[in-house]
Amino acid sequence: MKPIVPPVEFVSPLSEVEVRMTLKELCGSKWDNCPFDGEVDKNSFRLIKNQRPFVYTRGIPKPMLIGDFVGQGERTKVTISLDTRITDIIGLLILVLGAIGLAGYGFVSMLDEGFIVAIVSAVMICGLGVGFSALDYFLIWSSFHKSVNKIKKALGISS
Repeated sequence: MKPIVPPVEFVSPLSEVEVRMTLKELCGSKWDNCPFDGEVDKNSFRLIKNQRPFVYTRGIPKPMLIGDFVGQGERTKVTISLDTRITDIIGLLILVLGAIGLAGYGFVSMLDEGFIVAIVSAVMICGLGVGFSALDYFLIWSSFHKSVNKIKKALGISS
């Protein structure tokens, strides 16, 4: 399956051991006010954003980041990609199919009032479904890039 967000690659000025230790520091408990929860192995990691207390985040996707790092002398190449959960994809599909179903229902029910009204209603409902899908994709993309920027900053990369 093709990823919905392309992976991000960068080279950190830190050594492989320093990158591993920095990533482990980012993965503290939520009581320590760490930005991520997850696990760091020898050359790979899985991170998910911690939910800050007293912040309403229901419905906003928290991306799971998977990545690996390889030492290149005194530098380290880091690759981070988005681990897309099947529930996210199923949710988007249900949203789009529901909009199409509502459009079909609206089309059939509006035929009594006029063909043009039925077509306009169907197009508006389909557009609403596509709009919500685009909004969900934007939220996933934005959250992924904010998380990657936090990791980059911690690993000594500016901007």
